[in-house]
Amino acid sequence: MTHTDSHSSTYPLNINGVQRHLPLFKVQPDLAIAVLNILGDTELTEAAARALNGRMADISYDVIVTAEAKSIPLAYALSVHSGRPYIVLRKN
Repeated sequence: MTHTDSHSSTYPLNINGVQRHLPLFKVQPDLAIAVLNILGDTELTEAAARALNGRMADISYDVIVTAEAKSIPLAYALSVHSGRPYIVLRKN
């Protein structure tokens, strides 16, 4: 990843008008990755759910499925916005 903003150790992200600066972590000498963690970030989660709901308006689906992971808040918010139930898959 080479594109960064004025924050030399962050990557700019805009989701549906909500701006964040994601921390960059070096994984190789010439490669860094941005890390997004939505847990606790209700403003970003809601913005993402609204955007996803709009993009999915023409798709026929009955249920939202997510893994038991950090994606649960987004599945919940999308469920609220879409009016469809969600389920969480758990690995045993």
